[in-house]
Amino acid sequence: FVSVGVNDTTGLRTTAQWRRDLAALLTDLRARYSAALIVVSGLPPMHGFPALPQPLRAVFGLRARTFDRIAEQVTLGLDGVLFVPNRFDPKPEFFAPDGYHPSADSCKAWAETVASAVVSWGRT
Repeated sequence: FVSVGVNDTTGLRTTAQWRRDLAALLTDLRARYSAALIVVSGLPPMHGFPALPQPLRAVFGLRARTFDRIAEQVTLGLDGVLFVPNRFDPKPEFFAPDGYHPSADSCKAWAETVASAVVSWGRT
């Protein structure tokens, strides 16, 4: 399970660096674990992170959506790699008290979404 991108978003990594580094990571994982299913998590909806003030929240939200589309593109066509979008409703109650990290309920819901995607993928 690969969950990356939030720090790249806030760290102002370029889209070219993001694409290159994600592709390299997935290539390395595939080489090391040739029989494993690699699940790549989509980025969370940063446009709704309560801890981020506007306009920073909007800017990081746009960057996260851009990085998310790139991650989906990078994973397309890679054998044994499954991209699972992370599209939860970013209501404040779905975040931990810090307003930045997901709550326990959000983590549980995300785990159920990923598990369902893996089970569905295994049927194809």
